[in-house]
Amino acid sequence: MKFDSIIIGGGVAGLSCAIRCVESGMKTAVITAGQSAMHFSSGSIDVLSRLPNGESVSTPFDAFPALAEQCPQHPYSKIGVNACREALAWYQGMMEESGVFLTAQADESNHYRVTPMGTFRSTWLSQQTVHQFPMHALADGLSTIALVTVDGFRDFQPQLAASNLAALEAFRDVKIKTANVELPDFETMQRNPCEFRSIDISRVLKDETKLHAFAKSLIKQVGKATW
Repeated sequence: MKFDSIIIGGGVAGLSCAIRCVESGMKTAVITAGQSAMHFSSGSIDVLSRLPNGESVSTPFDAFPALAEQCPQHPYSKIGVNACREALAWYQGMMEESGVFLTAQADESNHYRVTPMGTFRSTWLSQQTVHQFPMHALADGLSTIALVTVDGFRDFQPQLAASNLAALEAFRDVKIKTANVELPDFETMQRNPCEFRSIDISRVLKDETKLHAFAKSLIKQVGKATW
């Protein structure tokens, strides 16, 4: 078979590239194997958080000239800031059509999102359900945080995350709770516990009845957390 384009890799970048090619009328194939980064990705989109010289970046698009000077061969340096903006706008629009809404800070700065380890990672686009921590005011407006996992889910240990958050000066006056919530039908799932991933949770919670049952259990465990 003949293709105009063959994409190697079925992660976010590979599939985005393939979709864009198809939209342009190209006959496209995607070659992938096993679980891609889609199974483990945060769902956020990074733009530029650090320059080659190690300098931290708070406003990515303003840092493009410095990036071009330090690394003229970088893809951003080659395509320019306008093409990058257009690509991000296309990606946001494409995701919105699928019901996934991604937002950035109003001033186009990076924001922090908390990681499963209770540390912070700089990013640019996050889903609406993700709390965007301002880079210069991490705990601004927060009084209580709840870190919740699902029984049997091994990829997130809330006690560890809570310990790391509590060690940060910005969270000195923030109350941090941890809780475990039972997933409906977990006991009947035909799945090796060592292979129980977030994608399995999402498949269960696609059922509205199970989602509501899970939400009630979550509210009971969490109480009045502000985030």
